[in-house]
Amino acid sequence: MTTTAADADALRWPINGYMLRMRLPIYKKDGTLITSGTGSSKVSIDSASAVTGNVPTYMAASGGQWQFDLTAAQMTASCVSGTITSDATDAVPT
Repeated sequence: MTTTAADADALRWPINGYMLRMRLPIYKKDGTLITSGTGSSKVSIDSASAVTGNVPTYMAASGGQWQFDLTAAQMTASCVSGTITSDATDAVPT
């Protein structure tokens, strides 16, 4: 696996206590990818109520992928779940 400078501070697979970087698409209701707008996230730790998480960033050269980080503190939980979405019209949460 190749690590770029942008990925040097996070892992791409989940390990307890380490920041995790994920890249996910966000789709519109019609199935097309969202490529603009402002992302938002909600994260639930150990099945607690979801709270606002880090802001997802659109990866312009990635063909519709949004980058989202879970912090090292969040990754100490037994169960971490969340959603990301965009303020773009007809966005479907991922």
